[in-house]
This record gives sequence, C-alpha cells and structure tokens, in this order.
Amino acid sequence: RTEQKKLKLLQKKQVQIQKEKDQLQSEHSRAVLARSKLESLCRELQRHNKTLKEETLQRAREEEEKRKEITSHFQTTLTDIQAQIEQQSERNMKLCQENTELAEKLK
Repeated sequence: RTEQKKLKLLQKKQVQIQKEKDQLQSEHSRAVLARSKLESLCRELQRHNKTLKEETLQRAREEEEKRKEITSHFQTTLTDIQAQIEQQSERNMKLCQENTELAEKLK
C-alpha cells in the first residue's frame, strides 16, 4: 500500500511536472516568436532609418546646390548692376561736362 501511495504521488507529481514542462515550452515558443517579430521589426526600422538618412542627405545636397546657384546668380546680378552704375556715372559726368561747356559758350 505504501508503495502504491508513493506511486500515485509520484504519478501526480509527474503529471504536474509534465504540465509545467508543457507550459514552459509554450512560453518559450511565444518568446521565440516575439523575438523573431522584434528582430524583423528592428530590421525594418533599420531599413527605414537608412532610407530616411539617404533622403535627408540627398535633400541637403540639393538645397546646397540651389543655394550655390542662387548665390552665383545674385553675385552676377550685383556685378551687372555695378557695371550699369559705372556706365551711368560716366554718362552723367560727360553730360555734366557738356552742360558746363555749353554754359560757358552761352556766357
């Protein structure tokens, strides 16, 4: 009888341990699945970050190129305006000199 009681207790313990084992295996499977999903999400996030970085660098290059073009255009325009001012100044000086000469002739 004592051996049968021990056997029943051991069988109950075995059933309990088997349930724990099954539960732990199930938890392990869920953990592996969650890890797999996290790794997949991590790779996707890294790809997305890489794409964003490349796009940002491309935009920065484009903006720098536009800035250089605008600066160059502005500098060209300033040079043209300075040349026109010099031409007008020379013309005004000639006209002023002609006016002075004409005024002298009229006197």
